Amino acid sequence: MFTVGVRAVGAENIAILGNHFSHSRRGVRGFGSSVIPERWVKNISVRHNSFEKMEAFAITFYKMTRDSEFSHNDISETGTQIYLGLGRGIAIQANGADNKISRNRSRRSGFFAINPGGDGTRVAENDLYEPCIHYSDCGGIYGGT
Repeated sequence: MFTVGVRAVGAENIAILGNHFSHSRRGVRGFGSSVIPERWVKNISVRHNSFEKMEAFAITFYKMTRDSEFSHNDISETGTQIYLGLGRGIAIQANGADNKISRNRSRRSGFFAINPGGDGTRVAENDLYEPCIHYSDCGGIYGGT
């Protein structure tokens, strides 16, 4: 098992297209820096990928992400095994501003299927099947950070 398939820290203008990720802790992970002013992850495109049996997250951009798109991804079995700690099993997490999360398919996630956060983020036309298989205080789409 590898830890992260793709790690994009402080990245800009990157497209991650048509890949298959399997049996990893995280598929695609990225974040900006709150220490360095204006160091956002910007204009990232994560599209047409497949993710299966991710331990923690399939796609996670958990702070300072803007103007990015997460679409047409097929995600199955994220965080379906029991692990310690909250937040295990989120299919897509994108916190920042003006992101688009659309036309993804998530099947069986341990926690939220989609966790958007930030101003201007749009979530539309996603197919979510069996989110929250380990939690009762949960939702298919859970807005906030």
